[in-house]
Amino acid sequence: MVTLVLGLMILTMKSMSLLWVLGTLVGISFLFSGLDLLTFSANFHRISNDRSASSGSQDRADPA
Repeated sequence: MVTLVLGLMILTMKSMSLLWVLGTLVGISFLFSGLDLLTFSANFHRISNDRSASSGSQDRADPA
């Protein structure tokens, strides 16, 4: 309900204010999307490195 009211308030704004608000909202969306991608990538590489380190130590074990 709050989202609907805020959306209607934004749509009824004058043109310059509307552009400013939309630009700010798009910028915030891009910022959080970028942070999400960076977090995903860092976690993916951490997990990948953990797996390769643990499998690498098993491969080097002396069979004797």
